[in-house]
Amino acid sequence: KKVMQLGELVEATDLVGMGLQPGRLQANFRLPPDLFFWPSEGAKLKSHYRYPRGEWLDTRRSRLDLTVNGQYIRSLPIKTQNLFSSLAAEKGITSAQSTAVTTLPAYTLFGQNELGFNYDLQVADPGQCVGRLPNNVLTSIEPNSTVDFRSAHHAARMPNLALFTGGGFPFTRMPDLADTAVLVGENITAGEVEAFLQLMGQFGNSTGVPTTRLTVMRSVQPSRMADKDILVIGRSDLANHQALFEKSPVRIRERRLEVTHLTPLERFFGWFTPGGRHEADEATLAVSSASGFEGVTSFASPFTKDRHVVAVLSSQTSTLPQMTSLLPTADAKAQIRGDLVIRNGDEFKAFQVKPTKWRGDLPWWLAIGYWFSQRPVVMALAALLASIIVGFPLYYALKAHGRRRLTGKKDA
Repeated sequence: KKVMQLGELVEATDLVGMGLQPGRLQANFRLPPDLFFWPSEGAKLKSHYRYPRGEWLDTRRSRLDLTVNGQYIRSLPIKTQNLFSSLAAEKGITSAQSTAVTTLPAYTLFGQNELGFNYDLQVADPGQCVGRLPNNVLTSIEPNSTVDFRSAHHAARMPNLALFTGGGFPFTRMPDLADTAVLVGENITAGEVEAFLQLMGQFGNSTGVPTTRLTVMRSVQPSRMADKDILVIGRSDLANHQALFEKSPVRIRERRLEVTHLTPLERFFGWFTPGGRHEADEATLAVSSASGFEGVTSFASPFTKDRHVVAVLSSQTSTLPQMTSLLPTADAKAQIRGDLVIRNGDEFKAFQVKPTKWRGDLPWWLAIGYWFSQRPVVMALAALLASIIVGFPLYYALKAHGRRRLTGKKDA
């Protein structure tokens, strides 16, 4: 749904807290990781929240704090008392309701999310005898509060490993992984099996659906891999499959993994892509200086258009479970992006080696606008060129018009 009510995401009773301060309420919900919000900043949360009223409450210091996945977003106000509040209090009404609209930034949203509300209620008189909240204080977030995703599109620049760690994309596009093929080594080890099971558990946790319809293979089979996203798990030697790793940022050469050399055309367009050219050089240095390889890479599938490959590789398969267990952590999500990630202990170094392309349903005019927004120099040059194209003909037309006026000739 483009607009979701919080009451549809969780049980209504989970949104009601009763008792002494502090009162923390939360709603958990899942999202497709490929939501693209530009030019809007994110989803719109319309909160209907209820809180107590009374002379004992200091409305100027009291507030409702809003968080998404542990990140503070903003504080919603507890409105001051007015004439209507006094009349309501006389009739025995002891609660008030307010409404606020908040933007949930796109960078705070992942495949699985926790929306947190924390009431901070302060008493009006902080004296020793009366400085405590009354008993049975009721606070709530109304179930008809909504999260609006109508400004989002299902589109993403791929490859992008941030979407893989954030929600298992592109594999979780189908919750049961029906469009996923998994390639493992012919002589699979215990480490590969453990890493595979960990990833399946993470995918299922992101979607809420068991990963029961994926296809597992021990060799590259283009006919069976067609129309599927491909997950590779195992030793870095699997990059020997030239047909599969044709478009990969890394490949095996003389029994050693190295970064693929960019073509002259890719290097040329790298000048117009932020970080496109120098990151390829940095990735080459990082891979060549390491004694082995442990990391993740992603690239376009050579068998089907608009499908992708994610390869989780390590020179020692015994370290694969350690790496896959780190992928969904908050620290890893903050570090991982691009199409090549190299692990060093608990840290990940990310690179964007190859050019990216849109995957999903994005209007062409929005794609062009986003392209220019990421390249201010190109935008400035385009504006200069447009002014020249429009300005010169207009200049000569006005100049000719002036000459005709001076010679007394009328315009045709």
